Amino acid sequence: MIVAYAVDRLSRNQNHIGVLFDEVEQAGAKLQFVTEKFEDTAIGRFILAARAFIGEVEREKIAERTMRGKAERARSGKIPQGTGKGIYGYLYDKTSGRRVVATTQAKIVRGIYSDFLSGISIVNITNCLNESGVPTFTGAKWYPVTIHHVLKNETYTGRTIYRRTLVSMIRDPNTGRKKRRVTERDPSEWIEIEGATPTIIDPQIFQAAQRILDDPERRRRGRRIHEYFLSGRTKCLLCGRAMVGQTLRGTYRYYRCRRAFAGPKHDRCPALYVRADDLERAVREQAARVLANPELILAEADRLRNKGVNLIDS
Repeated sequence: MIVAYAVDRLSRNQNHIGVLFDEVEQAGAKLQFVTEKFEDTAIGRFILAARAFIGEVEREKIAERTMRGKAERARSGKIPQGTGKGIYGYLYDKTSGRRVVATTQAKIVRGIYSDFLSGISIVNITNCLNESGVPTFTGAKWYPVTIHHVLKNETYTGRTIYRRTLVSMIRDPNTGRKKRRVTERDPSEWIEIEGATPTIIDPQIFQAAQRILDDPERRRRGRRIHEYFLSGRTKCLLCGRAMVGQTLRGTYRYYRCRRAFAGPKHDRCPALYVRADDLERAVREQAARVLANPELILAEADRLRNKGVNLIDS
């Protein structure tokens, strides 16, 4: 028996309730509720579905009231969801509903922008902060993606916008799992909260950083010069991360663990370079040997089948 306090405590989605009811029934169990009783008949299941529908409607009403309340809070000059983690460089003042500058962190933010505009790379800025023992907002190590977020955050210019983005959950067609998708709303839906965030970075300095980040030449330098057919398909023997192609002196092709040369020093892998020609030749030879031997293919198919892999779908 599966016991839930009430229908809306189990789920506020009528489709979920229907699926759960069928799954429980097929498993030979019963679904019971503490505060509600439904007969195990067609009418009882209809009432259960109706009750689930009412719960779904109520969920939408709660969401609508919550969003309306947050919008009114923003229009009144206070930050919605202000008790969350916040932003590095600021503290949240519960009394005023606004941010105040965290002096020490603000100095670090200004240093990040100054170093970046002087030509220091994001990885080197990351290494410098970690070597100096500067903690992040959560007290963890710095990573290049963290520095990139700091450089892209317009809030440091003193601008606070509510409802700039829309978060939705979509199903990944490859894995079937739901994933988070963030899209930017139309500017007409934005609510700017005047005076909610003090300025740490001058708007002109922020725009200068954006021009560097968005520079096509900067992106072009990261493009591959040669083809690497095994990039992302081979794994490092030391840490298990993906091996990617890397060209040295514009001519010599190698494969190397992504963690061996990318990212901060504290997270580097000691793996060495592997000549691309040698690795690709060895893979081609092994592939030819396997394809020339049907027994090896059948043995691998049996092994995957025993592990529960659906060979038709894969």
